[in-house]
Amino acid sequence: MGKETIFSTTGGGFPTTRWTRLLQIRESGTARSREQVQVLFSIYWPVVRGVIFRQWTRDPEEADDLTQEFFLSLLERDFSKDLAPDKGRFRHFIKAALKHFLLNRRRDERRLKRGGGARVVSIDDPAVAEVAAEQGVEGFDRDWARCLLKAAVDRLREFCAASDRRKHFEAFQLHYPPDRPEEALPYPQIAERLAIPYHDVGNYLKWARAKMREIVLELIAEYAGGAEAARRELEDLFP
Repeated sequence: MGKETIFSTTGGGFPTTRWTRLLQIRESGTARSREQVQVLFSIYWPVVRGVIFRQWTRDPEEADDLTQEFFLSLLERDFSKDLAPDKGRFRHFIKAALKHFLLNRRRDERRLKRGGGARVVSIDDPAVAEVAAEQGVEGFDRDWARCLLKAAVDRLREFCAASDRRKHFEAFQLHYPPDRPEEALPYPQIAERLAIPYHDVGNYLKWARAKMREIVLELIAEYAGGAEAARRELEDLFP
């Protein structure tokens, strides 16, 4: 039998997904909707900043400034009007927008060095192929998956604390240590560490994996366009 994973639990349907809070935001324009945009962007901020820091600048402050500039550029052009369930995944939209943002920055720098003016490249510009080859956003999907898992682990921790399942979460953390798979403890050591019966370890982990998968799907549902899109997104991020 292969090693179990967080997403190895079968059964259970995908939750009914909604095409993100963004459609509500697009239709509202209220102070509350602007707050929702800020919350949504804050979730993906670490992903965008990670790409910019690795590929554009090693200056933390400049990386922060460029990340803020990127998200402000989306807001200024009313990015939500470009979104619809049939236009693709929100992750792909952010990835493509970031490619074009970095391309514009690169071209601006080159034009200024040559004494020319800056030119804005549209998201529909054929130069998308050029930016993919020249600038790229390597690590974007990996960082997105990590961000998603971190948010899911945080929700799992909160749920376990609120439902008196703290040892379920502790067992999960011991068996699936974040970013340190080599430190994963086997069942006997988890049972000894938590002072619980050996057979309870398997039950705790089975529950935690199922709950973790449910939470991840809930998070995906916040930007995916329907059950099938959520399924593809899950398989794409965690093959």
